[in-house]
Amino acid sequence: MRVVAYVLTVLLVTAVMVGETVLLLLTSTHREPGTTGIAGAGLGVMVYGPLMLGSVAAWWRMRDASDAGRYYRLWLIWTAVASAVGAALVVVGGVLSGTAPWAVAIVIATGVVLLAVAVPLGDRVRRSADRHREPSAEHWTPTGPGAVVRVVRITAITFAAVLLVGVVGAAVLAATVDPDLFGDTVLLAVPLAFFGAGLACALAGLRVSKNLREAAAGDIGTLRKLMRVVLRGKPESLDDTEQVAAARYAAGIPIALGIQLAFLGLLYAGLVIQQVITLLGSDGGSPMQLAILVLLVLMLAVVVPLTVVRIRRARRYAREHADLLQPETV
Repeated sequence: MRVVAYVLTVLLVTAVMVGETVLLLLTSTHREPGTTGIAGAGLGVMVYGPLMLGSVAAWWRMRDASDAGRYYRLWLIWTAVASAVGAALVVVGGVLSGTAPWAVAIVIATGVVLLAVAVPLGDRVRRSADRHREPSAEHWTPTGPGAVVRVVRITAITFAAVLLVGVVGAAVLAATVDPDLFGDTVLLAVPLAFFGAGLACALAGLRVSKNLREAAAGDIGTLRKLMRVVLRGKPESLDDTEQVAAARYAAGIPIALGIQLAFLGLLYAGLVIQQVITLLGSDGGSPMQLAILVLLVLMLAVVVPLTVVRIRRARRYAREHADLLQPETV
């Protein structure tokens, strides 16, 4: 249920973003890469911020316990602030490119609607899925090597399939429209293959995330407490049930973080290749695209070491509390 809802939502939101991008372009009097990029960045923030918020609500109870409620309010505030910044970028880009005011208004109104419905829709998906089986510590099962093999297999197959479709599509365009389109279309298929593989990697890893959800009994407040203890090494008092939950979380989170690294690597590879293709193109790209490329590399240079440190910390915690994972304690 959640996977299907997630895929459909991503497709719908992407379609909305593409449609709004076309709307902004068609109603602009002059189009420059820089101004278009400003509006596009704002549009992306306004669309994908609510998508992330709704995705979290679809997996976790965000408004039940006090700690979860505080986390929900914090997440909502940050998403609203990001959406406001995105709206400002759309306005600035629209003014600089001479976009029709009504088109800018439609884009901003759509972002407001997405932000308003994100959590209610996510809650509805979660309640519908949990109706069949309420998340509970009793449903937790260890994450074995088979889960990793499954993720790798699905990711590799998706990458090859998307790339193959891109090559075939390029060949069809070259044969029916213009032979010169083959090279450009194949180049476009490469980053798309990385994007598709990244999405497949994230979806295939949902089973691992489900085990973490069971360890925390579906409560995001409990999850945050486990994160502070296991990943950050914060000294917090845990009762007997929470100690077992922390041990289970520590046993599964290294695999989940590894999958997250793979997802980010594929996503960033696609983005970097996309920017490099543009920079090496006939127009030479723009300074903004070069800045985006440098920013992507810097962000990855920060995220990867931090994630590796957390993986090692979680593995150490799991080793030190391995006795809590024995059958008599679970």
